[in-house]
Amino acid sequence: ASTLIGPGPFTQFTTIITQATPPSSPPIDITISVINSTAIHSTWRIPDEDEHNGLLEYVDIRLVGEDVETSRIITIPITDNNGSLHSTILSPLQEYINYSVSFAVRNGAGLSPHSNPVYLRTDQAAPSDTPQNVTTEALSPTSISITFYPPPEIDQNGPITLYNISYLGEIFNTVTHSVNISFTNPIYPAVAPVFVNITGLQEYNNYNISVSAVNGNGSSEFTDGVVQITNEAVPADSPTLVFQSLSTTEISTIILPPTAI
Repeated sequence: ASTLIGPGPFTQFTTIITQATPPSSPPIDITISVINSTAIHSTWRIPDEDEHNGLLEYVDIRLVGEDVETSRIITIPITDNNGSLHSTILSPLQEYINYSVSFAVRNGAGLSPHSNPVYLRTDQAAPSDTPQNVTTEALSPTSISITFYPPPEIDQNGPITLYNISYLGEIFNTVTHSVNISFTNPIYPAVAPVFVNITGLQEYNNYNISVSAVNGNGSSEFTDGVVQITNEAVPADSPTLVFQSLSTTEISTIILPPTAI
């Protein structure tokens, strides 16, 4: 205070700390790169110091997938507030789906705005489940029809480009045969049933049939085998007659069946 003579002494200093407010800005210098089908790598820096509005404690990394099950928020402690470059691997993620990734920092008062999202797709992986609902039917003595569905959508992990159908006969076959069904422009995810006819088979023979799905990164396991017998056919050969003389007036006749093939 002052009088006409002059100012009086100042009071003692009082320190007042204003209340913190949430950070004004999100992290900066953000980079994102895909590592593989289930992981991405990110680098980032905390915002400039005048945007902190308090001590920064955490960074929240928001990953938005294609549904609730594939979305998540990863919270990482901030161990320094000096603006150094941070490196983070985000994992595990879902194979071959689109993600948007954004960052925010948190102090004791709350969360900053999120950064502009970065969009990416994780890499493909081999299908993690087999084709579904394999059914078979004999069409003739030498052909079988096979019907099946693609692996579940969540387990396709990339466009299905080929199905490998394996079949082995019970008799007269010592080698497993296979036929490939390929797609030039596959639809992802695949949902439609697949219909295949196998021909050139042995008449009236049991065949053990299994199916595997293939995408750009590998193949699934084969399904459990389904056994289907081909239809009967007329004998391909006639019986064989064997004669044996018993006396001057008698013979015996032996009838041998046709060969098995």
